[in-house]
Amino acid sequence: MTSLDHVEPRKVTSPKRSLTLLTLRKIAIRISLVVAAATILSYWHVKTGFEQQAVDNLERYIEQRRVRESAIFDLASSNIRTFSDAYLREISQMDPLGAEQRFAALFERMPDGTTRLTENVFRTYGVTGFIGKHVMIERDLKRRLVVAFDLITQFGPAWKSQFANLYVMT
Repeated sequence: MTSLDHVEPRKVTSPKRSLTLLTLRKIAIRISLVVAAATILSYWHVKTGFEQQAVDNLERYIEQRRVRESAIFDLASSNIRTFSDAYLREISQMDPLGAEQRFAALFERMPDGTTRLTENVFRTYGVTGFIGKHVMIERDLKRRLVVAFDLITQFGPAWKSQFANLYVMT
């Protein structure tokens, strides 16, 4: 008979410990995957949110800038319409004989052949103008220039703060 005392004990790994270690590893891997997926999803969500916010802010900025910078052009366009309407109204009411007399008082012929507003008119109104030496100065041109002069002296001072100048070309 043999006794059990003499049998060398075997090293037996504990099945409970191995199973626990294996389960913990599996759980750790799964949790790591869930955390990685949540991190990637959160990053994508934050990134697209910031991109959309940046695009929205840029769109608002562009619209505000468009409105602000086009305001001066809208004002200029409105002023041109006002001037044009007044010019058409005044030209239809201007007496041709009165226009010729006013033209003679406003303009003078220069030695170089041009016809210019007098120096006195420039000092009084701050308006200058000339007619080229090869231009035929007819009654209709005189009438148009007198009306233009009157409107420039009327509208020019009011518009001076927004615009560099006001001029008419015929």
